[in-house]
Amino acid sequence: MNMRELFDNNIRLLGFVEKAILLFRRGRYDEALGMVADSAEGINKVCDAVLADRSFFKSIPSDFVGEMLEAVIAAKKNRDYVLLADLYEMQLSAFVCNVQELIMTAEDLYGFDVSTYNRRIRLMEQKLTAGMDGLAHNPEDEDERERMRVNRNAELESPLSPEELLERGYSVEFSSSGLMTVRVPSATGAPIYLHTNGNILRESFLLADDFRTEGIDSYIVFGLGMGYHIEELLERDRFAKVTVFESDINILKLYAAFSDGTLLENRRFGLVYDPERTLIEQRLSNLGANEKGCVHYPSMRRAASGKRLTELAPFADIVERC
Repeated sequence: MNMRELFDNNIRLLGFVEKAILLFRRGRYDEALGMVADSAEGINKVCDAVLADRSFFKSIPSDFVGEMLEAVIAAKKNRDYVLLADLYEMQLSAFVCNVQELIMTAEDLYGFDVSTYNRRIRLMEQKLTAGMDGLAHNPEDEDERERMRVNRNAELESPLSPEELLERGYSVEFSSSGLMTVRVPSATGAPIYLHTNGNILRESFLLADDFRTEGIDSYIVFGLGMGYHIEELLERDRFAKVTVFESDINILKLYAAFSDGTLLENRRFGLVYDPERTLIEQRLSNLGANEKGCVHYPSMRRAASGKRLTELAPFADIVERC
């Protein structure tokens, strides 16, 4: 296994580990043990790699790896799930993040590939066109919709310029898990982060778990970010559709450039470009009985929001005055 493969293995592993921890803490032991089972292969791979390449991972004591594994196995065998959650949180998660940081320090992992990026832009254009077609509209609006589509695609197809984005206040950074977070300009001018620099997988699980509601067939979400909370929501509710409204064309381009792009190939994921935030207001005003509106609050902070969007974050006014 090369370092890129190990790095990707660890991202998947941390997803299982963080979900297991949170599910154990909430007393949802059946779901937590499912995550423990799913994590087993990834644990073996990272431990084998660290023990096999001592020159690269010399800062991680081999004795620690063996003792950690023994403790995890013993806690699972004894069905001591409080201890198992502690070991996952205080030892295993920290260990895997340490491995990730060593790899990120030594390897060039940005991996921006122009052909992959352009392919994702094509897929995104298809999603955006389908998303716009799925909205209720009047036949008289067709000329305006076509103008919006052409202008939007022209913006998407313009070359990605990291230098220009940096000048505007956008930047991407590795988090401790190995996934990318993004910093963006806000309405006040000061840059803000859309995702944690810590464990993104824990953050996205918590947010998606909060969004998820029994009996919902379709979620209408404002704010794509780098898509982590959307991927998790689709995973948590495997029969529902999720339609995301995004107002920043640069976020769409950064998603195409620095994510794995899996959302763009998911049939249950819809996407609408809404630079004026008017389409999300109209959509939230016409929610069906089995539909739910949700907001990614950091994305909402980018600019002024209308009544319907603000209603999804009733704490916003209080928070902004703090």
